[in-house]
Amino acid sequence: MDTLITTVEALAPLDDDGDLRARVEALEGEVAELKARLDSLLHHLGD
Repeated sequence: MDTLITTVEALAPLDDDGDLRARVEALEGEVAELKARLDSLLHHLGD
């Protein structure tokens, strides 16, 4: 998680700590969605 926060800080200047938290939460959601899609694809390929 610390690496993700560092990456977000490097990519976008911070206006507000709450803004950073919102961006991190959005990225975490995207990562979870991508992981689910990857797991589904790997399961499909394993059949």
